[in-house]
Amino acid sequence: MSLLTVPAPKATLVVGLGAVAAAGLSALWQLSRPTPGRKKPNSAAKDRGLELFVLGNCPVSMRTRSVLDYFGVPWTRVDVNPRTFEETEWSGAHPPVLRAADQTVCRGPREIVAYVLTVLSDDGVLDSATAAHFFSDAAQRRTQWVMDELVRVSGLYQARSLSESLRCYAYALWAPAFSLCERMRIVVVMGWRMARNRDALACKLGVSDPRRVLFGRLHAFIDEAIDGPGHAFAGGRTPDMGDFAVYGIVRATENMHTHSELCRDAQLGPWVERMEKIAGTSSMLSAR
Repeated sequence: MSLLTVPAPKATLVVGLGAVAAAGLSALWQLSRPTPGRKKPNSAAKDRGLELFVLGNCPVSMRTRSVLDYFGVPWTRVDVNPRTFEETEWSGAHPPVLRAADQTVCRGPREIVAYVLTVLSDDGVLDSATAAHFFSDAAQRRTQWVMDELVRVSGLYQARSLSESLRCYAYALWAPAFSLCERMRIVVVMGWRMARNRDALACKLGVSDPRRVLFGRLHAFIDEAIDGPGHAFAGGRTPDMGDFAVYGIVRATENMHTHSELCRDAQLGPWVERMEKIAGTSSMLSAR
């Protein structure tokens, strides 16, 4: 029986399974690539047994991970199941959540970054001026702008097709904490839900062309924040929290076609390359 003669529900299932297979193959290809060398944690920063509970496709989680990497802070990744969030139920908060060996708990990126800057200052790694610059009022305003103007539009653009929605959750295929069945369940259920809810989200946001809106706002960030000689980043010669907030949007699209589009963009691409270089490879110790 050809696909043209298959009843509509079965045809939909065939298409869905094909898209899942494509996303799985893409994820496995990514997994088979040589693993980049890990950055040696900053020797001056004490290992406080930091556990960072994250979602693999979340811009806010990616922003927080990148900040820890940037400062060379040793940390352990704990993957959170996006279907159940059972790994962070104890905290009463959604990821990212940070827990230290001394049971200090930070909920959300603002608390986590403030904690990291404080302990680095206590360890003598950062002076107060550097910490203040990274977490300045201007940086916090840009960070809030990202949350208000970029996060949901970026998610809407990623949901433009079932295939891309499945790729958004393909990271779960190699999350060590989940069983093989649960990995597939995350990809299929969450990816399908993301694609299914696309039109409702577009109506809620009043956005008919998410690509134009997303790239327009990213270009506005580049035009306004990177505004002169010596300004390689929104923070000037070095990035601040605002830079990392936007960078989290980009990193959340890893292994997706969207990521290639962002990196190849004439205006955004050079800044992304600078952020990748300065953030460096991960100072993550392990994942579970």
